[in-house]
Amino acid sequence: MEWTKFKESTREYPEKAVEKLISGFSTATNELVTLTLQSYGPFERLGSQLNSDFQFSIYLRSQFVPKYKLEVFTFGYNVELAPITFIIEESIFEEVFKRAMRFEEKIVAKDIETLNQMLSEIFATERFKEIVGGLMKIAQKNSTQIK
Repeated sequence: MEWTKFKESTREYPEKAVEKLISGFSTATNELVTLTLQSYGPFERLGSQLNSDFQFSIYLRSQFVPKYKLEVFTFGYNVELAPITFIIEESIFEEVFKRAMRFEEKIVAKDIETLNQMLSEIFATERFKEIVGGLMKIAQKNSTQIK
């Protein structure tokens, strides 16, 4: 058998798209709150419902409230780089989809554009804004106590 030359995928890494989307978030919260991306290698999240080889989580955190972190969503993909499967925090899911979430219900984005659109909806929810605003208030109080 003679092999033809293979070509590297031209698809963007989903985590790079997410990093672009969340850049500037800490500036918007006066450096009180951050969104951080954590990656997991294959088989590192054995209990995960994603069934993806490459998995990531986005956490809401504050340096002034070190023991608090909220997993806003988790996402993953296989070597094809698409589709991207993700699970959203339950109360945010319910606001976006206007219905109760089934146990760790998965959402599938067929491509980066669909992923960006869905994440924009997540970050625009009143629930997400309430959580960020509350964490900012607690962080602000704690930051003045540290000084």
